[in-house]
Amino acid sequence: MEITNDSEARMPFLLAYHTALRVPFHEAGDLSQIYFRAPVGRELLRGERYLPNGAYGEGRPRDFALANGTFCLKGSTISAFYERTGNEVCLTDRGNSTQVFYRAGEGFRYWMLWRGKEPCMVAEPQTAAIDCFHLSAPAQENGLIAIRSGETRSFVTLLGIRKIN
Repeated sequence: MEITNDSEARMPFLLAYHTALRVPFHEAGDLSQIYFRAPVGRELLRGERYLPNGAYGEGRPRDFALANGTFCLKGSTISAFYERTGNEVCLTDRGNSTQVFYRAGEGFRYWMLWRGKEPCMVAEPQTAAIDCFHLSAPAQENGLIAIRSGETRSFVTLLGIRKIN
């Protein structure tokens, strides 16, 4: 996606994709064989309205499971907003050696991760923190992009599937 600012003033901009991946990948799939990996750093903790509250979480068992690809989907739920440490999340079905990957380019600084009881895993690359205008740090420190007059910015994502050994 390309965004061009045709105005005379700087244009505040943020972008997030709401990408839901169906799990299991096929009718005979088994959730106990599907694992999720996400390159995550600190989690921005959120309050009852799901907005960041200024606190962070890190170094917990779930954080390590996500980073190492050992977060099993069977019986798991998650609703978390993380600083990203890498650009690719993966869902791996160990039962049929298939991996779905989702890459987000350099402009994306965060991953919103969600899994409820529905047959999906949601990984949302985001350029800015949720409600970045109202956090204690300046919005630009939380990912808000200010596009200069005449400037064009590109944001790239890639979704794919591959066989693994």
